[in-house]
Amino acid sequence: MSLNRKKYIMTKAHRGFALPVAIFVITVLGLLIGSVAKMNETTSVGFGQDLHSIYAFYAAESGIDIALARVFPAGGTGAVTCDSSTYSSTSVEGLNSCDVAVECSTFSNGSDNYYTFTSTASCGAGIDAAQRVIEVRAKN
Repeated sequence: MSLNRKKYIMTKAHRGFALPVAIFVITVLGLLIGSVAKMNETTSVGFGQDLHSIYAFYAAESGIDIALARVFPAGGTGAVTCDSSTYSSTSVEGLNSCDVAVECSTFSNGSDNYYTFTSTASCGAGIDAAQRVIEVRAKN
């Protein structure tokens, strides 16, 4: 058998090998790009939820601070009022699209008065919505 004939037979056996390899590589790269895109989407949604969660926590904390200031005014003077209140981003500057509901309840034991403040803040909407509840007890 001549050298050219062996070369022709070997070339014929390997013909069309590049096409399946190219299809495999393109498929693997497509799956890799798809998974990275999904991971990026999940990360951005998580960031939005974390941000609104932080806003909700601090908004609830601000609601507690307002209620405590009403019940225990600075200087210790004034009437003690324990009432439920609602604040929204339109009525209080800085709440960053949050709504806060504060409830106050009183319990008396002899000459001591005990107050329970519950502040519920909701921030964001849809998939980015977050809600936090803070409860504080105080004694007068």
